[in-house]
This record gives sequence, C-alpha cells and structure tokens, in this order.
Amino acid sequence: MNQIEKIEQQLLEIEKNLEKLSTGRSITQACYNLWKERKILKRNLSLEKGEETAVPINWEYTWDSGAPMPHIVSNGYRVFLVYYLGKPDPNWDGTYVKVVNTSSDIEDLIVLVEFTHVVNYKFGGPNDEVIHGHPLYEHGLEAYTAHEIINSKWLVEQEQINSVHSCYSSERWKNLRHLIFTFHDEVFECITQGYKVEMFKGRFREVVFEATTRLFATQ
Repeated sequence: MNQIEKIEQQLLEIEKNLEKLSTGRSITQACYNLWKERKILKRNLSLEKGEETAVPINWEYTWDSGAPMPHIVSNGYRVFLVYYLGKPDPNWDGTYVKVVNTSSDIEDLIVLVEFTHVVNYKFGGPNDEVIHGHPLYEHGLEAYTAHEIINSKWLVEQEQINSVHSCYSSERWKNLRHLIFTFHDEVFECITQGYKVEMFKGRFREVVFEATTRLFATQ
C-alpha cells in the first residue's frame, strides 16, 4: 500500500467515525478532533498527488475571527496589507460584540505587511461564511489563516502570460510565492517574492497613512 492509499484509507475510517458520532444532536469534541484530522489528511493527500494545495505558514501576527478590517495600499508592484492584530479579550463572555471602527481615535495594535516584487494580487470575497465553497477548501484552505499555495495554478498561469516577454527569465519565477490570507469578510492573495511584517501601536488610519507615505516616497 503506497502513501496515497494509506491516507485514503485513513480518511475512510474518519468518515465512518464521523457518521457514528453525527447521530447525536450536539457536536462533541471528538467531532472537532476528527474534522481537524480530516483537514490535515486531505491536505497531505493533495500534496502527495501533486495537486494545488494550501499549506498554513508560520505567521506570528495573527488576526481573530472578528473584524480585523484588512486594508490594501498598492501601486501594483508594491502592496501593503494593514489589519488589526488579533488579541484575546479576557472580559468577553459571549454576550456582546465589539464594534471596530477604523476611523476611531482609540489606539490599538496594528499590523503592517509590505509585499515586494508583486506580480499580481486579489482582494475581496469569499467571506468566512462561504469559505467552504472555495476550490482550495478541500485542499487545505482554512479560515483566519495565512497560507502558501503549493503547485499554484495561478502562479503557473501568470508565468505563462509573462513568458512571451523578450526579457523573460524562468529563474525569477522560481523565487515567487503564492500566498493567501483568509479574513472574516475578505480573502487577500498575492504572488510575491517576499514580505516584511511590522507592528504599530496607534490609530488605524495613521498606519494606513504610513503605508501610503512609503509607497509614494519611492515613486
């Protein structure tokens, strides 16, 4: 039995166990554990098959499932991503919702990510309510997570388009990465050579202004 067959067998066992557990009215911790294990196995299966796969990356400056309010400042070649840093509220008891306003004068922890040598980027839907409809959801994509897309079809497509250029070099494309960030209401993805992450304590609009200042300072 090869590795692909082993993973497929494990997935069948998980589905059987989930079917048994689904007879109850409540969702148990065992169900959550099996769903998590199934997600990992499907990701591994996708990688083994050489398919397009979303792999979570070690992202220190995470966001929560609420309203990180991601904003983009870009000239196409350089892209800045700004969002609220996720942090636990020790007083939250589930009975209220924290309203976030980017025009507020309240200082908060803001993350600024600068992506360099960007080939292309997308910003918009789907939101977390329909993330399971994303074509990469069954291939490792998770909500509220930073990913790198392995065997990216979008990256291949962009390279094919640019291959007609007289100065095309395949070496340049070997250093590019396809990244996806899944927020509460938006998904941001880009093809980039690299990025730098900074954290600020201040007003949201001030960090957006900082990104804009940096962008025009290089024109």
